[in-house]
Amino acid sequence: MSKWADIVSLFMKPDSKFIFAELPPLVWMYDDSFRQLRYSYVNKEATVETNPGTYTEKDATIELTEIKWHHSLVKVFNSLMSKNLKVRHFQEYKYSPHKCFKRMTELFTGKFIVENTQGKVPMCYSLLIGF
Repeated sequence: MSKWADIVSLFMKPDSKFIFAELPPLVWMYDDSFRQLRYSYVNKEATVETNPGTYTEKDATIELTEIKWHHSLVKVFNSLMSKNLKVRHFQEYKYSPHKCFKRMTELFTGKFIVENTQGKVPMCYSLLIGF
């Protein structure tokens, strides 16, 4: 996370803003069907999975091996603050802008939630960052 924050701070100008949107670490704890907890909230090493489809098209006729790193919110915030960047705004959303898991339904156009969660699980978050 420190290297990521280094890159963000390198390209920030004094009056610039950086907007970051990501799926929260909570959702990455579940399997692709969102039926069981499979991973820890804080992973110390990369997660390697081979899944059918792609992260944007689950039904694609392809199988991909993905290497992912899960970062807790505290790691994201602390890495940015360690570079003297300020989180100006933080927002969580009950929907995802894309169908990233199996068993997702479209709540509204372009807003997806996992079936049977009734929007009780945050599916995305955004940060507005500046100096």
